[in-house]
Amino acid sequence: MSSMLKSTSMAIKAQEYKDFSWDLHAEAGHKPIVAQIELTYLCPLHCEHCYTDCYNNKKSARKELSTPKVKSVMDGSALPAATL
Repeated sequence: MSSMLKSTSMAIKAQEYKDFSWDLHAEAGHKPIVAQIELTYLCPLHCEHCYTDCYNNKKSARKELSTPKVKSVMDGSALPAATL
C-alpha cells in the first residue's frame, strides 16, 4: 500500500509558516488580503450572537470612520473591490 501512495502522491516541500506567510503576502504586494470591518457601532438590532453590541454607545460612534475613509482603507488593500 505504501508503495502505491509513493507512486501517486506528489512531494510537498516543507516550509515554515513565516516563510509561507511572507510569500503569500508578497504576492499581494504586502497589503492586507483579508479583513473584517465593523461598519458601525450603532446597529439597532442587538443580535444575541453579536459581540459588537457592547460598543453600542455614542462615545464609540464618534470614533467611527467616515464612508470616504473606509473606502480609502479598502482601496489601499489587496482585497477584491467592494461596493459600500
